[in-house]
Amino acid sequence: MPVYQYSAITAEGQTKAGSITAADRAAALASVESLGLYPTAIDEAGGSASSQPAQTEPQAAPADAKLKPTQTLEFIRQLSNLLAAGVSLSRALKILGRESTQPNAAAVWRSIHDRVVDGESLADAMRHHPRTFPAVYVAMVRAGEAGGFLAVVLKQIAEFMTRERDLKSKVVAAMVYPALLAVIATGVVIFLLTWFIPRFSQIFEQFGESLPLLTRVVQ
Repeated sequence: MPVYQYSAITAEGQTKAGSITAADRAAALASVESLGLYPTAIDEAGGSASSQPAQTEPQAAPADAKLKPTQTLEFIRQLSNLLAAGVSLSRALKILGRESTQPNAAAVWRSIHDRVVDGESLADAMRHHPRTFPAVYVAMVRAGEAGGFLAVVLKQIAEFMTRERDLKSKVVAAMVYPALLAVIATGVVIFLLTWFIPRFSQIFEQFGESLPLLTRVVQ
């Protein structure tokens, strides 16, 4: 079986590196986690450095896949909660990818998980899905990773998305009444021009030139 080099963080926050034998990358990741460590990078011995992406591109959803805003919001909120509870990033991403009931969303979450396990940062992994994660969110995540407060940043993003969704709902609700009035007014005008006024055309004709110019034009 292949040997994998790993870098991990202990429960006390210390950095630890080592090697482990496993059938594949997923098994190696599980073995490292079973030691009570929080893996940050793992590579097959003799491959590229742990900070570089793996030689093999992970199986993923298309980079231009676009998910519903509610799916993105739920992912960010759950990821924030898991990280705040002390779950490692790779483990949290694996859980979200496994528990998702939407195939498209699950494919995107697994893609992000695979890239993070291969050594990419979360921001870089999210950057491969620009239609799901806007550039401003990626920049905020990058800042959170650099500053060590990723869970806080993710929570702020989730709160911002929630406020944005609520604002859009209020705007749509506020536009319903004016739109309804416009439709009714248009219908009334069409009714007057196509049915009501023609009914009186014969009466108007009896007055001839004595009618005002505007009335003769409408007639």
